[in-house]
Amino acid sequence: MKISLSGNGQTKKTVGSLQFSTLHSPFSILFVCTGNTCRSPMAEVLARHAAEGLKLEFGSAGVAALHGEPASQNARHAMEGRGLSLEGHRARRLTPELAAQADLILTMTASHAQAVRQAAPAAKVFTLREYLGEAGDVADPWGGSRTEYEACAGELESLVLRAIERLTTCEKEVF
Repeated sequence: MKISLSGNGQTKKTVGSLQFSTLHSPFSILFVCTGNTCRSPMAEVLARHAAEGLKLEFGSAGVAALHGEPASQNARHAMEGRGLSLEGHRARRLTPELAAQADLILTMTASHAQAVRQAAPAAKVFTLREYLGEAGDVADPWGGSRTEYEACAGELESLVLRAIERLTTCEKEVF
């Protein structure tokens, strides 16, 4: 990422082909999974906590979400164990409008990324692992044990921290 100062004092950041202003509007990241009750809300709350104080906004959605559903009980427990809460979370379905509002969309699987590209062809979308230069998906713990949710939460925590690090590590250039 490169940072540059323009003559008017506005700072612009470039992340790959993405560019955003750090003074006027936060950079928006949308996490996407299937139902928006497990992986993407856990990623959202983990990212929000890790990036506190940074000009980054986070949201989540599901490609097949039932609008208004709460986060799964095991996802809530996994986050509570980390001192975080999903109590207020309500699922929302990915729409072209929601995708268009995000500067970057990070999905849990390649099939989610494909669904986003179909809904919003202009969206900047990667799987979470692809964004980090890795292959593979984040497995869905839905219907699994608390242990499976804890494992997924630990995996997401590591991936999200590395994604935020990638977003915020920069080479400074002043013009």
